[in-house]
Amino acid sequence: MRAFLAIPIPTETLAEFSTLQLKLQSIEPNLAWTRAGNLHLTLLFLGERSGEEIRGIIKTLDKLAWPQAFNLSLDKLGLFGSIKRPKVLWLGSREGEQVSQLALLVRRELGEAEDFVAHITLARFRGSAAGGFATLLGSRDQSITLPVERVVLYESKLAAGLVRYIPRATWKLEGAEL
Repeated sequence: MRAFLAIPIPTETLAEFSTLQLKLQSIEPNLAWTRAGNLHLTLLFLGERSGEEIRGIIKTLDKLAWPQAFNLSLDKLGLFGSIKRPKVLWLGSREGEQVSQLALLVRRELGEAEDFVAHITLARFRGSAAGGFATLLGSRDQSITLPVERVVLYESKLAAGLVRYIPRATWKLEGAEL
């Protein structure tokens, strides 16, 4: 199973992301835009894992003392790749200390050492340059507040050309009201 750990986007916050994506689509409509239902903030990409490995991950995270829930201000637009050869357009945080600590906690517990950049993938590039976004990259005047209240283990499935993310396990952060 192809899997990852992420912070889900609450339904009541999705409209803000859709509005941002629509504004950005007017600059570059030919990107592969992430569907609203697939938006999430990745903590750790696990890749292909066996059922036994997934059960071990769930068992390990079930024992974790989860930190206090918090709000994350998403106020930075960025790229993975370069302006000439971009791969991903993302929204992240200038000051993401709490989410970085959460990601570090999960990575340590699972023995993973992958670098972490807190981000939500807004779109993927299809061979085009990102010149239209050059002036928009970096800090944004407007931010979106993301309540960080739970961590979800998702399975990624490709069916009929569409990617679906299926929740397989959920952990509530301390003090979260779900």
